[in-house]
Amino acid sequence: MNKHTNKQIMTIFISDTGMRLMLTDGKQVSDWSEIDFAPGQIEGSVVNDEYADNIVAQIKQVLDFKSVNVKKVLIAISGIRCLTRPLLLPKLPKEILDEAVHREAVRVLPVPPDELYMTYQSIAAPEGKTQVFLTAIPKRILDPLMNTLDKAGLKPVFLDIKPLLLARVSSENTTILIDVQKMDFDIVIMMKGVPQPIRTVPFSLENPTREDKIAMIREELERTITFYNSNNPESIVDDTLSIHVSGVLDDEDEFCRLLSEETHRDVRMLPSPVSVPEGFNFSRYMANISLIQQEAAVNKRTGNSVVSMNSLPLKYRMQPVSSTNILKLLGAAFAVLLVLSLGVLISSTYSSISSKRTALDTSRSLLQQQQLETQIINKQINDLKAEISAMETLQTNLASALTALEARSLGLNLDIQTTAGNSPDAIQLTEVTHDNGQMAIKGVVPLASTVDLYVASLFKTGRFTDIRIENMTMQEDTTHTFTLNCSLSVDSNWVSSIGVILGNLPGTITIQFAATSDTALTLNGNSMTENALMKYLEKLDGSGKFRLIEIVEIIRVEDNSLDFTVVLWLGE
Repeated sequence: MNKHTNKQIMTIFISDTGMRLMLTDGKQVSDWSEIDFAPGQIEGSVVNDEYADNIVAQIKQVLDFKSVNVKKVLIAISGIRCLTRPLLLPKLPKEILDEAVHREAVRVLPVPPDELYMTYQSIAAPEGKTQVFLTAIPKRILDPLMNTLDKAGLKPVFLDIKPLLLARVSSENTTILIDVQKMDFDIVIMMKGVPQPIRTVPFSLENPTREDKIAMIREELERTITFYNSNNPESIVDDTLSIHVSGVLDDEDEFCRLLSEETHRDVRMLPSPVSVPEGFNFSRYMANISLIQQEAAVNKRTGNSVVSMNSLPLKYRMQPVSSTNILKLLGAAFAVLLVLSLGVLISSTYSSISSKRTALDTSRSLLQQQQLETQIINKQINDLKAEISAMETLQTNLASALTALEARSLGLNLDIQTTAGNSPDAIQLTEVTHDNGQMAIKGVVPLASTVDLYVASLFKTGRFTDIRIENMTMQEDTTHTFTLNCSLSVDSNWVSSIGVILGNLPGTITIQFAATSDTALTLNGNSMTENALMKYLEKLDGSGKFRLIEIVEIIRVEDNSLDFTVVLWLGE
């Protein structure tokens, strides 16, 4: 058995039933192996503490048998209990994107973010918006697994869930991917490169037959497509979209044939994107193959999926040694050598007066050097003070921005609560959109007259200034679909002016407090100069968002800057 050197890369896929290990030099597969787990060793993707040492021993046994000594390990895990979401946000600066994503995750995820390891990647978004793709892995799944791998001597540098890895293997950016394992299966709807929705579903039977698996896959696929089409009517999954299959299959051709008959779609095996050895069942190792692609890609973007990120939490990543730390070590070594040299110099002064004079001259030279170093340190201190002042200004502006985001969120939540809370029982709401002071409401109702009652109920809430029935269509089953266009009252519109206020804010002005009413925004802040304040207010006036800008108070404070209070009256 040839020894595998540390120049090779190991990829590992871990599930409840076992592990699949594959070795590669980054281009070709050189070796592979499977480890079967006994029932209960891993349940629901969670390593059972009682069997953790057994798993460690199994891994070490395979590594020793294969003479594996690799340093780079890439991991794939099952998608069970993992969450993925594309999140559409307002246009945001990078400085507050982390906080905005966390707040949105709190709102949309069914599990508290504190119980998850969350990773996100920015993807293409409509104009004026920010869009990210979020992956969330439960800590109770990842922490025991990483501890087990560490005990086995494995230090992963990359980790992702299998469904996202399968999407990266696909040669098509719009398709249906299905991966079948012994105990579960994945369904990925990939539309224009975005893998969403993703479903990882356990088989309901303990030992399902091939026919049982196909029936369950068909049922779940229909449910997933219906869910997607109801949320994306502008880009539906039609009957012509083909299916690509991978995984643990006894007879691949027969499985594809039967699944095609059940789903009435073209079904083909997902091809390997890399060359593989003869006799290697690459379909079982498709997640491992995707990890090879991920490592080999120069820009870390593989396949047609727009999502290509490392979901390994920062706490488990190996931190590179920074150049600053290297310089500190060299400086410390130099300091030690300098002290030793001075010790030798001092000891030699006892030999003669001449040596003492030399030592005195050396001391004077060192004193001058220390004075020069003191000047340099003082300059560095002053520079740091300036940086701290700039960071404090940035912190204040970020706090104001977060206040505005919270206000927008409250307004949106109130409008949605009003829409749903006043809906009669007979009305089924199918879509609610909110944009620039307008809300569009779509739904289905048995009787057209019920829509009039719903409109009257919405008017009574005081949240809308105008409600129009744009479309009322009778369907074949005698139900009616309808669309309402609603104009929101001012208290939902003022948040759109926050972008103008913050987008034009110069570095010499800080907003210390913001208060709102139905028709006005009151800003308290500080400006370094009167000229900077006047130019800022001129930009706000030129934006067309405010019908009147009133300067209530300007006070010059001790540092010669200006504290000010300004009222911005909304309306064009």
